Amino acid sequence: QLASSLFGEETTQLSAVLHQLALFADPPQLSEQWMQSALRRIVSLVLKHHGPPPLHCALIRFFRDIAQDGSDLIGPKEFIAGVQFLGAYDCSGDKEVPLLHTGRLYKLF
Repeated sequence: QLASSLFGEETTQLSAVLHQLALFADPPQLSEQWMQSALRRIVSLVLKHHGPPPLHCALIRFFRDIAQDGSDLIGPKEFIAGVQFLGAYDCSGDKEVPLLHTGRLYKLF
């Protein structure tokens, strides 16, 4: 009944299911002020390189692209390398987003 209430009776794509489930997740607890603007900048880069929207589809494509072993699961090194490959370092360091160097990306992971 829960599935029917959330998604209806029609066949639903996995991306639509993930989107519905994400609506129930608590927002991440960010420990430092700069992290919110950094995440927004990374989201824009993911959409630019792995779009089109919706965001969760672009994120799935991003994670699949950077996963070394093909499992869609990544570790900190893969995350950092993937975000750096998108150009995070070069498009940060302005008044909105501090420089997204390796140490900061590791904290975001």
